[in-house]
This record gives sequence, structure tokens and C-alpha cells, in this order.
Amino acid sequence: MPFVKLDKPIGIAKLLDPAFITIHKYGVIGFSAQCSKTYSLQKYKYAILYYDPDCKRIGITFTNDETENGIKKMTVKGSNPCHGSKISGLGLLNHYGIKAEKTKRYIPVKEGNMLVISLGREL
Repeated sequence: MPFVKLDKPIGIAKLLDPAFITIHKYGVIGFSAQCSKTYSLQKYKYAILYYDPDCKRIGITFTNDETENGIKKMTVKGSNPCHGSKISGLGLLNHYGIKAEKTKRYIPVKEGNMLVISLGREL
């Protein structure tokens, strides 16, 4: 088979990935570039974390209200807003005894104003 030229930069190819949320083994919750784009996350400054212990699901809502209880500051990954964003999830993981022994990716589902991931259904 002959060589095939890659005619798009790899960075553009990343945007073709599905929207996903990553829970890193050190407690950071990351939103892929496509997730940020699909759910317009770049317009928010904060996220609020929820946990459903019966179904083992994490819910995340987004806000710009800095006076709301339980907010987590959203940080853009790198210098380009197209790179996605992240928040600290360590407090939630520790409080509910959720083990993040390795980094895992999840496809979020929109439920009302909340993005929800099921911990038993990683990619």
C-alpha cells in the first residue's frame, strides 16, 4: 500500500473526536475540546458537581454566578479555548470514596441543564 499524506494538522483532527469527559487519576475532571464546543462550555466560568450514589453517576452544571455554593473554577487547557477545559474534582472523589486509580473517559448525557456521566460506563 502506498503512503497517504496527512493533509490536516493533528490539532484539527482532535475536534473530530466525540465529546467526552475525562476523570484523571489525580482528580481533575477534563472536558474535551469537542465537549466544550458541543455544550458551549467556554461561556461559563464555574461548574458545580453532584453525585448520585445509587446509580454511581456524576452530574455537572455550569454557571457564571460566583456567589453560588459549591462552585469550581473552570480553567481552559492551554492558551487556546479550543483545547477544552478542566475543573478540580478531587473533593467530590474523596468525599464519596470514588477511586480514580487510572484516567478514564466518559461520554456525557445531557439531562436538563446537567451533563451526566455514569462511572460504570467508561470508553
